[in-house]
Amino acid sequence: MPATVTIVRPNNTPEEEIKVLERISHVIEKIITKEYGVKVKFTLKRLSS
Repeated sequence: MPATVTIVRPNNTPEEEIKVLERISHVIEKIITKEYGVKVKFTLKRLSS
């Protein structure tokens, strides 16, 4: 299911945005595994501007 994540921080470089998206993906995976006992893999990608 597609979703859009908007990072609202001034002056982020693309590399910083990618790190934030990777961190969000990891946290979502951990929550779903803990709450539902299901292993999932999320990949959030940076959209080109």
